[in-house]
Amino acid sequence: KNKKDEKDWDTYAKMLAAGDSDLHVSRTCWCLWFFLASVAVWIITGILCYLIDIRYHCKNSVLVIANLGTTASVVLSMSAAVRIIPHLAASPTFKCHNIVFIALIYAFSYVTTQFDMDSSTLSPIMTMSDTDKSGIFYNDGSDQQLVTPYPACSMTWGSEKTQVRILDLAAMAYYAYANDEDAFDDMLKQSFDNAERVYIDEFNEIPRVVAAKMCGNNTLEDCTVIAAVKGTSNKEEVMTDLGIFSTIAILQMLDLVAPLLGTVPKALVSSMVDFFRMPFMRKAQAHFIDQITETVKNLQKNHSNHFLVLTGHSLGGNFAELAGARMAIPAVGFSAPGQFYMM
Repeated sequence: KNKKDEKDWDTYAKMLAAGDSDLHVSRTCWCLWFFLASVAVWIITGILCYLIDIRYHCKNSVLVIANLGTTASVVLSMSAAVRIIPHLAASPTFKCHNIVFIALIYAFSYVTTQFDMDSSTLSPIMTMSDTDKSGIFYNDGSDQQLVTPYPACSMTWGSEKTQVRILDLAAMAYYAYANDEDAFDDMLKQSFDNAERVYIDEFNEIPRVVAAKMCGNNTLEDCTVIAAVKGTSNKEEVMTDLGIFSTIAILQMLDLVAPLLGTVPKALVSSMVDFFRMPFMRKAQAHFIDQITETVKNLQKNHSNHFLVLTGHSLGGNFAELAGARMAIPAVGFSAPGQFYMM
C-alpha cells in the first residue's frame, strides 16, 4: 500500500458511510409517513362511520366502510413495518399473519350480517316442581352432591334471608334474552319461588336491562334484586362488540409477534386503546355504562330495603362488571370479554 491508496480507501469508506446514513434516514422518513397515513385513515374511517350512522342509520354501510378503513390502515402499517424492521416484516410468517387477520375481519363481518338470535325459542334452564320445589338444575345448597370443586359454585350473593347462587345468576343472565315481558315472567315463575319482575327494557335496547326481585320463602322484606344485562343477540350488538373490543384484539394479536402488553404499563395500553378506538364507539361505550348506572341507581332507590346484584352474559356481562366495579355493587359476568384495559 502507499499513501495514495490509503487516501482512496478513506474517501470510499466515507462515501459508503454517508450513503448508509442517507438510506437509514430515508427509511425512517417513509416509515413515519406510512404510520401517520395509517392513523389518519383510521380517524377518517371513524368519522365517516359516525356520520353515516347518525344521518342514515345504515349499519351495513358502516360495516363496509369500517372494514375498508381497517384494511387500508393495516396495509399502511405493514408498509411502515417493512421500512423500520425489514428483517421481520419481510418474513413469510409476518405477511401471512396480516393476510389471515384481514381475511378474518371480512369473514366475521359476513357472519355478522347473517346473525340474529331467535329469542322466541327460549326455555327455562332450571325449573321447580309443584311439590318439593326442587327440579332440573335447581340447587338451594342443601344437596351437596350438586356442589362442584369450583369456588364460585359454592358462593352466595344477596341478602342473608334470600341468598342467590351462581345458577340463579346464570338463569337471570339467560332470561335477559326473553323477547317480551310475558316470556320473561313465565320463565321467572318456572325457575324461582316467590319472584317478580321489577324492571325490563325493550328487547332491542342497547344495553337492555331486566330485573327481578327474589324473596323465596321470606316476606317481601330483605329480598334480593338481580339486575341482568342482555348480551349480543343481533347485528347492532355484534357491531358494538367489534367497535369496543377490536382495538385491544389487534394489540393482543400483535403481542404474539412482539411482547407489547407484557412490557408496556397498563395505564399506557389503556390510553392507546382509548385513543385508537373509533370516536363514535368511545362515546357510545360511555353512554352504555352511564345508562346502566342510571338504571341501577333507580333500582336502588325503588328497592332500598333489598340487596342488589348485577349479572349478564357476553357483552352484557362486560357491562355488568364495569357498572358493578364503578358502583361498588357485586357483579358476576358469564363468558364476558375482559375489561382489564377499560377500567
